[in-house]
Amino acid sequence: MAQLDRATLQALEARLASVNDFSPRLKAFIYGPYGVGKTVTTAVIGSQLLKGTGKKTLFIDTSDGYRALKNHPKILPYVDAMPFTSLGAINKVVEAIASRQGKFADYGAIVLDEISTMTERHLISIQAKRYGGTNPDEMPPADWDDYRRLVTHMKGVMQFMYEDAGLHVFLVTHEKQEVKDNIVVKEAKPNLQPSVASAIFGDM
Repeated sequence: MAQLDRATLQALEARLASVNDFSPRLKAFIYGPYGVGKTVTTAVIGSQLLKGTGKKTLFIDTSDGYRALKNHPKILPYVDAMPFTSLGAINKVVEAIASRQGKFADYGAIVLDEISTMTERHLISIQAKRYGGTNPDEMPPADWDDYRRLVTHMKGVMQFMYEDAGLHVFLVTHEKQEVKDNIVVKEAKPNLQPSVASAIFGDM
């Protein structure tokens, strides 16, 4: 049997890695009704995943939901919070974490709470750039091109957090609700547009 040439062999050897070199990462999607403990549950899981690493969980929050953690003082040393401003800002935060800049070197997990609100706000910003203005009621309904841009942006954010920065990623949202015949009907699925959900969770 013919032997491989040296260059090919070296290229193959360069791809070898010990199992000990791999660091498993979690990408979790947590959703449910208001007030059931999604935020606290996420913080507990994050603290357990990072136990012994010296790293903490960063909550990026749209509605101060992290305040529920104040009722659980044992978790507080392992969690920091930051208000959500934009998907672009999240990318900057993840870039700082990936390059271990300043205090951002301390984080090994990130929580986006609530991902549904974040995507809604980003969609509005996409429409605002396209049509001008900031009031959604004064803009045409989002069309396919708006959602395509949103999906592209979300895929980029997810890849950056999970693949490039190597973070444990938690995405939190409420369950979907619809009003039918003046009755609120809850559905056992996330409160996200199908195309957005597919972009975010397609490989989960």
